[in-house]
Amino acid sequence: MGCLMCQHHIENVMHMFFQCQYAQETWNAAAITIDVSNHDSFKDCLMHMASTMIKHTSARALVILWSIWKNRNSQLWEGKKQRPSDAAMLSLGWLQEFTTANVTPTGSIDRRQKNWSMPASRWVYVQLTSPFHAELNALLDGMRLAESLHHDRVIFETDCLMLTQALQQQDVDLSSLGDIIVDVKEIMNRHVDFRVAHVYREAN
Repeated sequence: MGCLMCQHHIENVMHMFFQCQYAQETWNAAAITIDVSNHDSFKDCLMHMASTMIKHTSARALVILWSIWKNRNSQLWEGKKQRPSDAAMLSLGWLQEFTTANVTPTGSIDRRQKNWSMPASRWVYVQLTSPFHAELNALLDGMRLAESLHHDRVIFETDCLMLTQALQQQDVDLSSLGDIIVDVKEIMNRHVDFRVAHVYREAN
């Protein structure tokens, strides 16, 4: 199958993430320089990035990789993709929000349970996407990528315990995320060696 993003006649992992015009424009929009001329495999590229980039740049590079294959999957399954500039901006924005939300606060924290209350009259209630929702979407995209690359034995690691527990439940999930959970379970049923494992954040 040819490249879905630039119509090149061959699509492989190196092309998808680094050589494709869409990928290159996304890297440029993120202001990250990636030189793959001396590397023959995706694994070699990742090892080079890990050994030469500082932690902050490495995190930015990984989220750009995620954005590229997420948009590739969106083009495959839904026939649409973001512009490279939007793909870079939104993914790096998500990384910034995630980093900010996971900074360990100083001082005492009020951990008392807070219950939801009805908004006052004439106010509109907007529910923001939770980290669980983000993890679930990332898992679904990852499984679709692994499936499209014909990988049969894959372990997906997550530090979101709620995610692994949700996938183990036998009851039908009627929440707003139920359809995504169903999609994940259907892929796992097609690939018996697709496994989701919980790891503690310190082990990531």
